[in-house]
Amino acid sequence: MIFEPANSGFLMLAVHLSDGVLSLPFCLFGFIAAAVTVGLGVQGIEDREIPRLGVLTAAFFVASQVHLPLGVSSVHLLLNGLLGVILGPRAVVAIAIGLGLQALLFAHGGITSLGINICIYSLPAVVAAVLFRKVRGWPAMQIRAVRILVLFLVSLLILATIAVTVFTIELKWQGNRALAPERIVESLVDPVRCLSLFAVAAGLSLVFDRFDAHADFTCGAFVGAITAYLTVVLVAVALRVGGLDTGTTLPWAVLLLNSPVIAVEAIGLGFMIRYLGQVKPQFLGMFPIQRADSDQRADSDDSVSGKTSSQGISH
Repeated sequence: MIFEPANSGFLMLAVHLSDGVLSLPFCLFGFIAAAVTVGLGVQGIEDREIPRLGVLTAAFFVASQVHLPLGVSSVHLLLNGLLGVILGPRAVVAIAIGLGLQALLFAHGGITSLGINICIYSLPAVVAAVLFRKVRGWPAMQIRAVRILVLFLVSLLILATIAVTVFTIELKWQGNRALAPERIVESLVDPVRCLSLFAVAAGLSLVFDRFDAHADFTCGAFVGAITAYLTVVLVAVALRVGGLDTGTTLPWAVLLLNSPVIAVEAIGLGFMIRYLGQVKPQFLGMFPIQRADSDQRADSDDSVSGKTSSQGISH
């Protein structure tokens, strides 16, 4: 999901950077990088990949348009992790089409920053594709203790990020206008806070492990957290490197305000991967898209009948 200020007219935090936020040379670099990325994504695409690509592009487009109010802000799904897991390198094509239509039809994101937005979304999707195949194919993930450890680390990462956000807001309410990241982290290094985070993370890992008999939830939650974190970090880097505002306040605010998003993306992708593992396991890590077993059987039947008929004609 993506966290956005409800009344922001010039900037949508996280993926959808608007016009006027980035410098023109940086936007031009984004279009060049996006063109190369999409070109590599469409290379060698086959007809049987089009239906799944179209369905997931539509799902990505619609899900990103559904905003849920959260206080003075709103959230919406990212889904680049899911696209990467199912489509692999083709996820870049779905992302480019979806973001392009959102920018043209609904002004969701800018036109000049479209190239950067595509790159920000696409790189984590490709990382998710590679990472999911590696993690899911790791034999140790079938060991319950290893799954619990991975879930514990994911939970601890998410809780620590949310704790930093909450503590920053608390200091702001107390009148601390100038907040250095070092001061916030230093204030959080408290034995009671650390023990509380560890205890809650341990409890969550045990609860989530009850849903995970085949490690699909663990793999999905891990990949979802990494993908969402990387997406938010890339936005902060883009604002810091190519933003018109050269200060550090805006990138730091992006990292903090999107911390709840990482939690929702991790848990959401975990459950989606668990569901797909039960009903459509061939969707997970099977790119380029393979032909269904029924099609392969039909081809084999046709070849057998063809051989039989040719033998009859020769006789």
